[in-house]
Amino acid sequence: MDDIQKIQAAGIKPLEKLLDGFAEACFNENSVDELIEALSTGFDERDGEVWGINESQWYDSIINALSVKLFYLEQEQSEPSQSTLNAVRELIDPSN
Repeated sequence: MDDIQKIQAAGIKPLEKLLDGFAEACFNENSVDELIEALSTGFDERDGEVWGINESQWYDSIINALSVKLFYLEQEQSEPSQSTLNAVRELIDPSN
């Protein structure tokens, strides 16, 4: 059972939606650090072509996958480090 199936089986709905498509693939195939790195390096045109998504959809998918991963880690009481949380905050809202 992959992580998405575990979340679904538990009835957990972070962000009031479940992941699908590119966001689900990002969640299942990448670590928190890899998702943060993807956000910092920017839109991957190859992903866009393969998944048929634009830059905005790509960013939304990465952010949603990362949010669910962090939510899931918290549920396991294996909280992300403060540096990880700060990096995510900075990537999502650089003005802070």
